[in-house]
Amino acid sequence: MDKKLSSKKLGKARIHVTGMTCTTCAATIEKGLAETPGVERAEVNFALEDVSIEYDSAKVGLAKIKDTVSGLGYGVATKKSIFLVGGMTCASCVARVEKALSGIPGVVSATVNLASEKATVEYIEGVRVADLRQTVKEA
Repeated sequence: MDKKLSSKKLGKARIHVTGMTCTTCAATIEKGLAETPGVERAEVNFALEDVSIEYDSAKVGLAKIKDTVSGLGYGVATKKSIFLVGGMTCASCVARVEKALSGIPGVVSATVNLASEKATVEYIEGVRVADLRQTVKEA
């Protein structure tokens, strides 16, 4: 087996894109994502207003993919949840919870505040809040 292939962490996502008005928009997004380092495949469906993407998560994350789409003049439909996180006592706890949440497929960003004991998570459609909460419990 090729070492390069075995070191890839293939991520897959279906992302709802806003602001497309024609097939040229879809082609622009597809081309822009294809030129993004770490993106293996990007296929935009104009009719469904989404992009199916495969990427090497060791090289690029959903936050960068979202930024790329935004930089091209379009939006990515995300959801945001804020929930309480109890039991943290230090910055290490915060880092552990943030890392665990960020590791969930579909999470764009995760920020945890020790003082307010809250986690703010931005994610794409398909991520379940129950999974976010379970991940926090396990962390």
